[in-house]
Amino acid sequence: MQRCPNCRARRSGDGDSHCRRCGMELTQLLEAEQAAQRQVVAALGHLEAGDVPGAIATLEQSRTLCREPFSALLLDFARSLA
Repeated sequence: MQRCPNCRARRSGDGDSHCRRCGMELTQLLEAEQAAQRQVVAALGHLEAGDVPGAIATLEQSRTLCREPFSALLLDFARSLA
């Protein structure tokens, strides 16, 4: 997450779990983003193993947590393989 979803302030690089401008707690949002990234990595493993349906299911779960352009492209690619 590059910006605070509340006030759009850029996040500082020090790993702080609160927005520097508005003070919003970002811990749960950051955890959801990291979980989505782990699922994208798992989906790549499914694709490598030839498990396209598993990759699609994992990517769809990832998209419910965090909508990233890369996961959308990867989901489109996996669906084209199915």
